[in-house]
Amino acid sequence: MLLALAALLTGIGVWFGQREEAAREEAAAPTAGRATFEGATAELVQAQADESQRETVESPAPPIPTPIPEFEFPTTRKIHGRVLDLYGKPVGGLEISRLSFREHSWVAVARSRADGSFDLESQGALDTVKAFAADYVTIRATLTFSEGGNFIIVVAPTVPLAGILVDETGSGIGPVPVHTEFDDAILSHFPDPLDGTGATEAPWALTNDDGTFSLPHAIRVDGVRITVRLYGYETLDIPQPTTPTSDLRLVVKRSIELPRPTISGVVKRANGEPAAKAIVFFAGVQVAADLQGAFSFRMPRFHSEIGDLIAVETGTQAGSIAALAQLVAADPDSAQRIQIVLGPPALSIEGTVMDADGAPLAGWRVALVDGSHGGDPTSNPRTFEALAAGFYGYGPCEITTSAAGRFEIDGLFDRDYRLRAFDPKSMVNVESHPIRAGTRGVDLIIPKGTSVAHVSGHVVSKTGTPLNDVTVTLLPHLDSNGRPTMYAGSGSVKTRPDGTFDFEHVPRAGVDFTLAGTSVIPTRHAVEDMDLATTVTLVANRRCDFRVEGMPINGAGHALGALDSRGAQTPVSTFDWGMFSTSDFIQAVSTSSTRVYSVGENAVEFVLYGPEQQVIGKRPVQLSPERVTLVVW
Repeated sequence: MLLALAALLTGIGVWFGQREEAAREEAAAPTAGRATFEGATAELVQAQADESQRETVESPAPPIPTPIPEFEFPTTRKIHGRVLDLYGKPVGGLEISRLSFREHSWVAVARSRADGSFDLESQGALDTVKAFAADYVTIRATLTFSEGGNFIIVVAPTVPLAGILVDETGSGIGPVPVHTEFDDAILSHFPDPLDGTGATEAPWALTNDDGTFSLPHAIRVDGVRITVRLYGYETLDIPQPTTPTSDLRLVVKRSIELPRPTISGVVKRANGEPAAKAIVFFAGVQVAADLQGAFSFRMPRFHSEIGDLIAVETGTQAGSIAALAQLVAADPDSAQRIQIVLGPPALSIEGTVMDADGAPLAGWRVALVDGSHGGDPTSNPRTFEALAAGFYGYGPCEITTSAAGRFEIDGLFDRDYRLRAFDPKSMVNVESHPIRAGTRGVDLIIPKGTSVAHVSGHVVSKTGTPLNDVTVTLLPHLDSNGRPTMYAGSGSVKTRPDGTFDFEHVPRAGVDFTLAGTSVIPTRHAVEDMDLATTVTLVANRRCDFRVEGMPINGAGHALGALDSRGAQTPVSTFDWGMFSTSDFIQAVSTSSTRVYSVGENAVEFVLYGPEQQVIGKRPVQLSPERVTLVVW
């Protein structure tokens, strides 16, 4: 599904940078011992406790994706869709074109009828479908894998614009991108859910060398803005005209950027020698020390105030400076005299993963449960231990067992660690009790009975109604920072008309049954809370669609949230591009009305928050899973 998402975004012309991530899998050759697992019977017997090009790379850390089971889509599919305007009214006579991910080209395949309807045959799973016309522009395209058959294209009227981009002296600037931007407020009068659609790239133009530009198909709707972001200049952000004009004059001003401090210092080994092979990490910056252990980099624009400055050198324990940004803010002179002292030689834990009969388990993965993240684990997904072991990627540092079931986890501090061993296919897993770094010959025993061969269940609503066509998936637990505890997945099934489902080989611990689909809000249900020997009952939170009108909005920066009967926050969801995203709030509410959003049927009250997160007002709600509810404030 991650590949599907990447393909999807490519199909609509949105480009994402890609970061290559190093993969590291090591085998070890220790001898025997035993480890103890929570919820399992076992024993613990501890046997014993050249200079290269230096460069700085500055970029924000990408998010770690949650593994999602792959879906199989038909290669051909008949599509019946509609072209609608911003008020949900049909628009006829528009050319319908398909962008094939395989062919990378737009192909005209249909034309919308007077009632807005169209028919076409998709040639691939990830085709994007848009409408084209001289006086309309597509703002929400649809995808041919849209679940539930909600194939809608939303269009807006256009207006021709042209002008010039100049600096404060009147000199034209080019080539520079001139963008138009809009948010969900543009859909505040659209009456229907938009599950199978997603925002397309807004119209934009590239200025000529003399600064002139043309936007022949700009969106003719209030609320659209023109933006210019150019390094060395203040960002230009102004309302876009909604009437034709050819003399639009955009003026950008030189920016006065506050100087970012240069962070420089030295990395030393525990014996005082310079760490000539050290690498320093901070907020996406990675820089190598020179032969004297010296390093230098400019404080990145985006960083955590409590993020640690980390230094590593292969074979030694990592060193760090806590909350670097706070330190420099309190004492600016300290930025030029940073000293990081590495620890003693790094330790490791070596062992073997085997089943209850002593047979080695090849291809299993072993990872630290409680690695060291420093002051801000949310912004630093990499652990100190992974960096010290030479794993510089942003993904998980998981060691794959050899043919003999052996593993070694390096880069450890002198402390206790818990390990998790798991099968990436079945997600059968066990977690050890604390093991001291430096321990050799640890056997991680996978007890019998760690999974159930067959589990039957049924999915019902809060009122007990069986729910059909709900996707049931097994996924790993999430840790306290929202990251998967294992990078694995074992597929999904859909419920039958009576709400029943069957799953094979379900682990007894460490995983969740997750519920998703067009009729429910995604939820997780831990297997530890179930008796897998009996038919399990999963209570879904049915999806309720709503729009809000008449909110007392005065300016930007407002947010809308939902509460359940206990007064607890319940997530608000959007279902775009056939996938969902959730948040505690609808952010950046700038108008009195909203587009169609979704909450669970447990929501009983909406809360409107102001720019300072103050409560402006509350509104009791009675929502229905059967229709879009209009909530008038």
